[in-house]
Amino acid sequence: MALQSTKKCKNCGKWSHWNQQVNDTCEFCGHLLDEKAFLAQAKSEAEANEKKPYQINMELIKIYPTDSFLVKMGKRGVQAVQISFIAILSFILWFLTMLAG
Repeated sequence: MALQSTKKCKNCGKWSHWNQQVNDTCEFCGHLLDEKAFLAQAKSEAEANEKKPYQINMELIKIYPTDSFLVKMGKRGVQAVQISFIAILSFILWFLTMLAG
C-alpha cells in the first residue's frame, strides 16, 4: 500500500491529498495548499521573464510591404547603419572585457 501525502488547508482547516506540487488545491474549498511556494515560483518566473539590464535592446527600423521602393532602400540603409553600430559596439565591449581579464 502506497503512502499518500496530506496537508491541512489553511483556509478551511480540513486535510486534503497533497502531491507536493505548488498548484495543489484543497479538495473541499479549492484554496491553494502551499500558497507561499506558489507565490515564490510565480515571482521567480516573472523575474526570469524580465529583460536583463545589461542586454542591448535596439530594434531595427521596420520595413513595411506598403512602402515605396525608395523608402525601402532608405530604410535598408538605416538598418545597415544600425547593424554596423551594434556590431562595432559589441566588438568594443568584447575587447574591453578581454583586456580586463
